[in-house]
Amino acid sequence: MLAKKDRLLVQEALTRTGRTVRKPAFTVKIFMSPLTYSRFGVVVGRRVGKTAVLRNVIRRRAFNAIRARKSEWPVADYLIITHPAAAAYTAHQWHEELIPSSITRSAS
Repeated sequence: MLAKKDRLLVQEALTRTGRTVRKPAFTVKIFMSPLTYSRFGVVVGRRVGKTAVLRNVIRRRAFNAIRARKSEWPVADYLIITHPAAAAYTAHQWHEELIPSSITRSAS
């Protein structure tokens, strides 16, 4: 899990507008931030996983993939909205898909 200062409040981010990058298992929304560090939020809906246990596993895998490369992300707020395909993703697949350079390059 990320430190509290690095987590984005999802309710706050849902009303903002920004760039969008779509991947097979998730969508990343990128918002400009006045802060000097990046913040991340992950949304896992009931369509992705029927049980809370599965949704929490998906959320943890996403946060762990982010944390592994946190220093590589450009300063912004990132909201990751998962799709049903995310339920089949392993931790290794999350690390391969959530690469900062591929996401920020696609958003430009």
